[in-house]
Amino acid sequence: MSTLLWLLTEAGLVLCWLVTPWAPAPWLALCWLMAPLAGWLALLLTRKRSQVRLTCPVTAEKGKPFSVTAEVRQGVPFGRGRLTVSVENTVTGETHREKLTLHQGRGAWQVQSACCGCLVMQAAELVLWDLLGVLPVRIPCTVQGRICVMPDTFPIEADPVSAVSRQTDCEEYAPDVRGSDPTEIFQIREYVPGDSLRQIHWKLSAKAGRYMVRDAAKPVDHRLTIYVERRTAPPRLADGLMEAAVSLCQAYVDQPFRLMWSGETASVREITGEEQLPEAVTALLKSKAQEEPQPPELRPEGKLLYCCTQLPADGQLPEDAVVLLCSDEPCAGEGVCRFTPEDMQEILGKWMWN
Repeated sequence: MSTLLWLLTEAGLVLCWLVTPWAPAPWLALCWLMAPLAGWLALLLTRKRSQVRLTCPVTAEKGKPFSVTAEVRQGVPFGRGRLTVSVENTVTGETHREKLTLHQGRGAWQVQSACCGCLVMQAAELVLWDLLGVLPVRIPCTVQGRICVMPDTFPIEADPVSAVSRQTDCEEYAPDVRGSDPTEIFQIREYVPGDSLRQIHWKLSAKAGRYMVRDAAKPVDHRLTIYVERRTAPPRLADGLMEAAVSLCQAYVDQPFRLMWSGETASVREITGEEQLPEAVTALLKSKAQEEPQPPELRPEGKLLYCCTQLPADGQLPEDAVVLLCSDEPCAGEGVCRFTPEDMQEILGKWMWN
């Protein structure tokens, strides 16, 4: 029942009471007035006890609907309800609102996303009506739900992909940096306070007549690094970049590699097996894009695939880095492979064979 209809009915009962001497009229008018008010007052006094729960799947497929349900538990009976939910896609930055009607404290609706990413569903407003559905009460609500909409990936041949990076089982060590590999000695020097006793070279110390220590060497890491720049971009390009990056990760999953990305904070995942990839991809999808992400601290020893929607600044990348640029703007340059969401399967396939 709408508030307007309730007020018109109340006015009619009062008018009937004033015009005709019908005895039940004042009592009906009073009951008609107090019934919604009593329910509204009860909801108002107990609104802090309201409990809201959003139930949604952990993951979903891009472009396919999935069900989200909401349940409201209240200390007193109530009629209908309306839950307003703000939805944000962390990959594209798109936001919109969904309004869910609740019946008997429950409701469900179908949601789908045309782009991949983590959908952060934040309850913005909950409104409950009394049992007659006349007077609303707005209730504070902070419940949140997350759904990772997975990207549509495409296959890349494993043989040409593996040729891009060098072998990780190498015996090359950094000539000017100490490390942590005790099987190879970086240098022999005199003991200084603070050195570990495990570093002492006892035979050499006995010959020299003073304590001598050995510093461990640092192996040069030639593993591939896939870096995803989380810069704000049009939704279509942001979605295409993510699909390309995750497809590359799937192609390299049989050999160890490093997945890095920018965002609110820089993140690194060491991928040594297929079982580690889902968690890393989920974390990547949850990262939010930034207008001006901080320049990455990249390791130049191995091959670097720099995935972005905007060319990085000069001098930001190692010399042998390869830039995978998802953009509609023409671009020509050494070490740059440009593609669009529409032709990325063909372009990246050709690039891998070159």
